[in-house]
Amino acid sequence: MAPNFRLLYERMSEENKELKRKNSLLEKIIEIHEEKDQIYKEYEEKTNEIVRQMSGEMQKLTDGYESALTDLATNLVNHFSEYEKSPWRIEKKVLECKYSFRNQTVPDGGIVFAGSSLMEMFPLEDWVQELPEPRPMVYNRGIGGYTTEDYLPILDICVWDLKPSKVFINIGTNDLSNPDQTLDEIMERYDEILTRIEEHLPGVPIYVMAYYPVNPEAAPDEQTRAWLSIRTNEKINAANEKVKELAEKHLQRFIDLNAPLKDAEGRLKAEYTIEGVHLNEQGYRSIFDDLMKYALEEIPVAEESNEG
Repeated sequence: MAPNFRLLYERMSEENKELKRKNSLLEKIIEIHEEKDQIYKEYEEKTNEIVRQMSGEMQKLTDGYESALTDLATNLVNHFSEYEKSPWRIEKKVLECKYSFRNQTVPDGGIVFAGSSLMEMFPLEDWVQELPEPRPMVYNRGIGGYTTEDYLPILDICVWDLKPSKVFINIGTNDLSNPDQTLDEIMERYDEILTRIEEHLPGVPIYVMAYYPVNPEAAPDEQTRAWLSIRTNEKINAANEKVKELAEKHLQRFIDLNAPLKDAEGRLKAEYTIEGVHLNEQGYRSIFDDLMKYALEEIPVAEESNEG
């Protein structure tokens, strides 16, 4: 029978000595990120090295935690063929691991921000420290490059393991860049994401965020312009209508922060973007205050339950 990870982690969080050992093993996993180029070229050798290092450390741990770490190492080995084709996924898999371990030491009841790169790149956790007391606890669990399909299996790590008081989510923009994906297919997976969150966090409000606009004129090269010929503002606007309908279906809050981001033609302002898609610091600053108003607002009792 597969180990119960939740119980194992709760046990480890209560035992400071075991937590220190766990953090030591995390550092070994993070080495993958620091040496990912070498791993890409020599992944079989590096995998064996990681497994050997883990094996030596696991002798000091409980049988249950040893089993969990063995599963993690096996998972890395099994997925290295996938990482070889998409080396950026090594970095993102490490980020998943970092989030998972961080979740064991942070207080419950914070505000989770979930999504892909447009969320991961938002320096929310740093900027919240600039706010006057009492400041909200915020946890950014964005993972760049991920689609709705990628995010579904890690909702525990990125959302409900944190036992949040609110959830903000912006996922699906990478799906819009895939010409083979229809909006209905994307929304079907988004629907499942919201349903699973509601099942695990009954009564916790979910703020479903509108997708940000893009600006093909700000694209620095032909590759990016070709990308934005698929992920157009027309497509984004249509998707936002469906996201709004989806939020209403779930009796959740749809929020659109795009007004400060748009130029006179409805495009992402050139001065607010890195390459026509992702926001720079100025772009994030333009929406931060409005986002924090939602994060800090009181939720009336009548809106707290999800009965639909």
